[in-house]
Amino acid sequence: MKVKCCTQVFSYQVGALMKRIISWKSQVNMDSDAIDTAELILFLDKLFDSLNSSRRTGPPGKPLKASVTLANSEHVDFWKDAVKILSSMKYFCPKKQKFVSVPSLRNFIHTLNGFVHLSKEILKEHPKKFLTTRTFQQDALENFFGCIRSYSGRENTPSASHFISSYRGYVLCTEFCIH
Repeated sequence: MKVKCCTQVFSYQVGALMKRIISWKSQVNMDSDAIDTAELILFLDKLFDSLNSSRRTGPPGKPLKASVTLANSEHVDFWKDAVKILSSMKYFCPKKQKFVSVPSLRNFIHTLNGFVHLSKEILKEHPKKFLTTRTFQQDALENFFGCIRSYSGRENTPSASHFISSYRGYVLCTEFCIH
């Protein structure tokens, strides 16, 4: 699933609308158990917001979209609660006929614990600063390798020497070319 589609489905609007529809018991035929799905969607929306902050302050009603600060950030407490929630999630495996934990959730928990530790360490050294969580995404690295790939032509699996020559070409072009 593409991230763009995932964030559109697991958004505040979808979760809030589901909760509103469930409250209209007589007008719409939606099972009341769907409230759990709505709560999960709202939780994931908050989680994605907290890991994708790019501005010092967040929009009204979305405090987790703000940067992490030492003084008044809700991020660390939310991440600790999120670890507990994600740790409790299990999936039923029909082949094994039992509930199992999946690697993606375990890795997500490691990511959150890493953010808790990293934000405390960085903000302890620089207490008046703030931390934007978007800077830790993989996008920048993918863009960098995409630029290098553009210098290597159609080579899908470059050797080490081919990668080095593409990297050198990229560095020389970006440093000495007029843009």
